[in-house]
Amino acid sequence: MKEVEEINDVKEIMGPEVQKRFDKYTYSPTHNNCFYGTKHNHVELMQNSGSITVDREGGITLAILSMLNEEVDGKPKYTIDQLLDPNQFQKEKQERFDEIVQKSRNTAKDKDKSLAESADGKWIVENLYKGMKRLKDMIDEAAEKIDMTKDNFMYSEEFARVAGLSGIAFDAWQEINRFEKMMNEVVLADRPELNTEEARRNHIDNLVPPVSKTFQTINKAFDCHNRAGIDDVKPLSYIPYAIHIKYAEKVMRDWKKSGKKLSQYMAENKIARKFDNNQLTATFLMGDMAGDFITNVRIGDVVDRRIQDGSLLKNVEYDDVNDKIINFPKMKDDGSDFIIEELAAEKKAAPKKDTKTVDEIAFSKIKWEPIADKINQAFVNVHKKINMMDPRLKNATDIVMGFIEMKSDASKCVPTLKNLAELLQQKHVEDKTFYEEVSEGMKPGEFYGLLSELNEEFGNVIDMEAIGKIKPMDKAAYDAVKKEEAEAFKPGDDYSKKVEKYSFSLNRELRQSFLGDKYTAEQIRTDPKYSTLPISFDRTGGYSIAALHLLSMKKNGKRVYSVEDVFNPNKFRKEKLEEFDEILDHTIKTDGARKSVDKNNEHAKWLVDTMYTSIKETVNLIDELAEKIDFNDENFDKSEEYFQINLLGNIIHDAWQEICTFPDLMDEKLKKDYPNLRNKKQRYDAFQDIVGPISDIGAEMIVLNTEHNALVNKYEDPDMHLSRFVNAAIKQGPARDMFKEWHEKGNGKSLTQYFRDNQFGARYYVMNDAADKANGSIIESCSGTYEREKKIDSLYMNGTLYKNVTYTPGKKGKAGVFNNVPTYDREKDQVVFPKVKLDKMAGKKTEKKTEAKPEKKTVKNSSKKSSKKEEPTIRTNYGEDIPVNEVIDYLQALKQTAGEARGFFNDSEQFMDFYMAIDDVMEAARDLKKNQNVNILNEDNDKLKDYKEAVNRLKDCAEAYEVYKMSDHTKDTTKEPDKKALNGDDKRKLKIMNGVLRNNRYFDVAPPKITNEEFLAKADRALFRLQQGDYKYKQNYIEDSAYAMYGQMYRVGGNKDKTINLQEIVQEKLASGEFEKTLISKKNPKKYISPEEVAKKAQNVDKMKELADTVKREIAENKDNVIREAPKKGPAHKNGNDIGKEKGKGRGPV
Repeated sequence: MKEVEEINDVKEIMGPEVQKRFDKYTYSPTHNNCFYGTKHNHVELMQNSGSITVDREGGITLAILSMLNEEVDGKPKYTIDQLLDPNQFQKEKQERFDEIVQKSRNTAKDKDKSLAESADGKWIVENLYKGMKRLKDMIDEAAEKIDMTKDNFMYSEEFARVAGLSGIAFDAWQEINRFEKMMNEVVLADRPELNTEEARRNHIDNLVPPVSKTFQTINKAFDCHNRAGIDDVKPLSYIPYAIHIKYAEKVMRDWKKSGKKLSQYMAENKIARKFDNNQLTATFLMGDMAGDFITNVRIGDVVDRRIQDGSLLKNVEYDDVNDKIINFPKMKDDGSDFIIEELAAEKKAAPKKDTKTVDEIAFSKIKWEPIADKINQAFVNVHKKINMMDPRLKNATDIVMGFIEMKSDASKCVPTLKNLAELLQQKHVEDKTFYEEVSEGMKPGEFYGLLSELNEEFGNVIDMEAIGKIKPMDKAAYDAVKKEEAEAFKPGDDYSKKVEKYSFSLNRELRQSFLGDKYTAEQIRTDPKYSTLPISFDRTGGYSIAALHLLSMKKNGKRVYSVEDVFNPNKFRKEKLEEFDEILDHTIKTDGARKSVDKNNEHAKWLVDTMYTSIKETVNLIDELAEKIDFNDENFDKSEEYFQINLLGNIIHDAWQEICTFPDLMDEKLKKDYPNLRNKKQRYDAFQDIVGPISDIGAEMIVLNTEHNALVNKYEDPDMHLSRFVNAAIKQGPARDMFKEWHEKGNGKSLTQYFRDNQFGARYYVMNDAADKANGSIIESCSGTYEREKKIDSLYMNGTLYKNVTYTPGKKGKAGVFNNVPTYDREKDQVVFPKVKLDKMAGKKTEKKTEAKPEKKTVKNSSKKSSKKEEPTIRTNYGEDIPVNEVIDYLQALKQTAGEARGFFNDSEQFMDFYMAIDDVMEAARDLKKNQNVNILNEDNDKLKDYKEAVNRLKDCAEAYEVYKMSDHTKDTTKEPDKKALNGDDKRKLKIMNGVLRNNRYFDVAPPKITNEEFLAKADRALFRLQQGDYKYKQNYIEDSAYAMYGQMYRVGGNKDKTINLQEIVQEKLASGEFEKTLISKKNPKKYISPEEVAKKAQNVDKMKELADTVKREIAENKDNVIREAPKKGPAHKNGNDIGKEKGKGRGPV
């Protein structure tokens, strides 16, 4: 057969010319003689080889690597091609090989010695290790040059180089493993963060890309092909070789799509193990066909011909999830050939697999655990019904146990799901399958959907098409829901892609592109070596500085790197790692922890210079990008430049936070740029405002993305925070208008200069209060309800929700008013958009200066309607009237949510108390419905007595569960290593408790009068929550602080004064605002001290005694003036959640 030059046209894919490409990397007798010279021969070496295999590949490999390691003036002395060429540097190679033979013999008994104990052993191990690292980099570089558009690229010169160098690396791996102790020492010296032998072993293994196995396999396949027509081809070996090569081709194509380095991709995806499984599976297949081959002596030639022309394996696929060879052709009855069928298009397409490792599955537990719990609950419900003597029960029981065990052992996940899929297809009762039995009573498509989503989380390990055929209507219903969701979420998904592209906090791949193969994100985040430095490498500070510095670089007045260059994870990875490394190195050498760096430290000065210059230069870049925006396009705020500007602003803010770690050095810079500003604070404020509102706009883009994705991944924890979403969303319109105003009125000023001059940063910031008031109806009506949240998300992302909203700025830097804001009608379950006059829609959004006059209300004669029954309502402390039916709807939803979270058979006593307490509140609320035509006021104690008592009992149960769970669990095991980590169940239940305790809409009732002993119990629970530090709302933080402080004061005083009523004192202090003032931070009067600080203060006995004495004096002096009951807030605010200053004070975030 004739060899054709162009790879695409090769008919004999393993011909002589192809084999020459691989022979270059195989040690032939010619290679041996080049290294042996006249001094050594194979027999002599075999009789006395020493510690390494100098008689085989080991000696030559070490000679090549040790010479490859040599440098002259910082450059390699020899290239790999020179070292592999038998005709070059023969003298040097023979001298080096002879040196290695002597070292090998000298170290024949040194395998268990340390580096310090064996000089020759140290030389051998260090050269092997350094050479393997160099080879890995060369392999990754060579892989990028493979042209995968060619059909047979696996036989190309480029792939031969990748495979051949991997083969040499494998030889080195075999040799270095002969020195276990010294190998560990060398790796530890190079990578001190690898602090276990297993980690160091994995590191050595990962230096050898598994295509080394492909190199060996291809050479074996060449041997089989060369035997065709001469000798027995041995098809039982030849076919597995060909199957491996085809699978390796698929792996290479998958790698190319990943954008990662070849060595990194193969290590992360456990390709070595998959190659082994592939070989084993193919060997088993041949075992089944052995009889056909043994009885047909000429089949070998047929196999060779079919492999060479590509027809034998044309339709064959290897399923690396289930370890199956798919579509291998059958033989003809006469054994003369194979039956090669043309498969239908859908069969020819390889099934899409998204295989996941056990580690990857464990990492995503937070997503799949709630899904698995729902499936198991449904299965358990059926499990209870089936006959205990049924022999199939054992399998069903194993599956239930598997679902329980997978929570602590991710290796159980895939086998359990596979077992479940198999069982679901079996017949059970009355010719029904288990699937039909389990899915009965569930919504159409619900059970199929849960299985499908869990399958996706585990890497598509079961055949959902087969499951779908059991009950086709289920699959159809689920597919319809997914299609509807995909359409609803598409605008948001498109938005997310743009945001994530420029956000280190959201883009894991982007972060890794700055870490290369040298670090992992987890290592940088958690290792104290990096996480306690002056720069916050444990968050995004290090990445942000590195990115800005790259963006600031110029050569001949032009930028070296574009925004695309820096934020594309596949570009300039080497340069990004070098930049990150340099910043990390300087930070380590500052020799300081955060906020305690010597300002005279040269490395600190370098960091400040770098950050300051990078921030200023990136501000210039933002101004350049702003000039590229096409403001004639109505959708300019969807342009790439608009996203780049705002997200770069957010990254600038990140770097600004880092430079503030060096306040004195920063101020030296600011003095030069702001000579007219008189003091440090003014300069600080000016620098903080360097991009105006842009950093805040970028931060809220990230909020929108985060909350949208939490909604899309509806089983993810935390769920969507609708208030954060809509409050960020409503501000995007005014943000857009600010850009437009600059374009129309900038008069040649840059974007950032115009924003600073007009104080847009401050104007944008004060919109927060206005946003919270404007969105009250939507927040209260839709929060926590998936379908409603989905509707709000979709309406915003497609540009409908706030399309007609305008913003009227407030006076003197105060919050303004959002106009034409939509509300939510619960009864009709839809968003209501106010009618907008045409002149308002035409423009005049942010420029309206006069405050809107209140509309005149006309009272209509309602006597005709007076006989109609109206739904009773409850008036809250904030003056809002809540329909009782709405309260009942909420309680029913709460009951269902708590029921879904409850354990399969039972739950803790604390949770069950809470669960049962919901019924008491429900019963009390239903009793309130008997009051027709009544607006029940909060202070109407007769009518609300039972309801208030039930609500307070429910809150007590919620508090009790929080304390019970958090007594031996923690959200962060790094801070509390002695406690267990919260699992998905725990977080779900705690979220329910938190929702009840913080619900100021339906549970806005005054606490019951309690004794001092009961007060102290509440104080203990409050102190516990303060130690956890998890607060969303200011008022909850203030109340807990008051209970904890006054409870502790009473205790240190000995609990003796029985005339004191602790509850009344606290209510008075809270109502007057006196206590709140004591929580304000002295360092920053705009903020409160942290909950943890309050807890420490409350546990300081001396401090509490001092405060207790002060309180006693106050009580003695004003005993007659003690307020015995907390003052009530009158019904001054009746417009839904628009309750003005009082509500903002009560519900604002801490």
